[in-house]
Amino acid sequence: MRSRLVLTLKGFLMGAADVIPGVSGGTMALITGIYRKLVFSIHCVGLGLLKSLLSGAYWKGIWSILAGRVAMDDIDQLRARPAGIDRDVQITAFLILVGVGIVVAGLTMVKILPGLLLDYPTYTKGFFFGLVLASALIPWSMIRTKHPRQLIAFAAVAILTFLLMGIRLDTSSMAKGQIYVQWNGPEESFQLSAEKTRFAAAPPTETDKRYEKLGVFFRPATDMKIERGQRTAIPVLAVRAGVDSNMEASTLVNVRGESHLTVEQPTPLVGGKDTPLWYIFVVGVIAISAMILPGISGSFLLLMLGQYEYILFRVHSLVYEKNTDSLPVILIFMAGLGIGILAFSRFLNWLLDRAHDMTMAGLTGLMIGSLRKIWPFRTTDGVVDTAVLPSEFTNQVAITGTWFLLGLAVIGALSFFSRKAKNNL
Repeated sequence: MRSRLVLTLKGFLMGAADVIPGVSGGTMALITGIYRKLVFSIHCVGLGLLKSLLSGAYWKGIWSILAGRVAMDDIDQLRARPAGIDRDVQITAFLILVGVGIVVAGLTMVKILPGLLLDYPTYTKGFFFGLVLASALIPWSMIRTKHPRQLIAFAAVAILTFLLMGIRLDTSSMAKGQIYVQWNGPEESFQLSAEKTRFAAAPPTETDKRYEKLGVFFRPATDMKIERGQRTAIPVLAVRAGVDSNMEASTLVNVRGESHLTVEQPTPLVGGKDTPLWYIFVVGVIAISAMILPGISGSFLLLMLGQYEYILFRVHSLVYEKNTDSLPVILIFMAGLGIGILAFSRFLNWLLDRAHDMTMAGLTGLMIGSLRKIWPFRTTDGVVDTAVLPSEFTNQVAITGTWFLLGLAVIGALSFFSRKAKNNL
């Protein structure tokens, strides 16, 4: 039974890693020694296993393994087994134990990360940037024979990815508009910070909790100083895209953390659009591929495709807030995940067998080129998101840089532990 708990813990580490951009669930599988078995098991899922579902011996065998009465095969034993119920039982039990750990970790992390992205977006993304930059070295280090053609592949994929990151396929947008604020505190002025100030959308009545449950927040579109007693117009943007951020007039009635600031919203906040469901499906297909790729994270691909915060919010909204409006998005995303992992596991097996070094070079280029998308200092008009350089060295820049260095250190530590395991590929 102890070995089953250990396997579930390994799944938990994979799941936690996959929710954090830059930390690869595949790398965690490699470090914990289950990578080859994971890829092979997923590769074996097909029509044969579906037929086994109809057999009583199949279910009895799974229970025997989960209960600890039958030993689990290692990867060499599993590969030696012929296709059939016995192999299907071993594969299913393995995937169940790993899957339970992944799901528990995912639900745990999705409870934590939305708050960090809301309250500390620049610092959190600085940490992610460090994680991804350092993670790019992992697939490169796995190239067995260095050759100029790998460098060419790396450069070509990096340049192409950098250019593709400038193309916007997602048609979602953030709600925006104008509010009026007045500072009535003891100080002569109050500094509104686009990074830290958050206006909350409160429910219009005591019984209608829709806005509160959805966690709809707005921020100033720019930093601005408010003089005491002066009614000042402030342009605001929703902190994320979506139609639920379109607010009727007089909805923003409070501001987080500051009781001396009064808020008026005479006009609606409009322009918010959800991500199209077809794009959510495509994102799911692409993101799940990273679960079985060492060095690249599924959450990083979500971030790269502009859907990381949106998916986190929807999962949190459905699981913890019981908001069924998020159900279609989650179902479509899960359908993409299912189809993606079944298709990609076969392609990955083929690719690693025939072009291992070129594959790793291409992955390195993908990660380097995609850094354009996750640069922490950004500005947006609600539709177009643009990377900018800080105009001066501020405390915000210093703290973001510290979190960036911490991200580098985390991947450095993981790489140290995975060095001996890299030959498992």
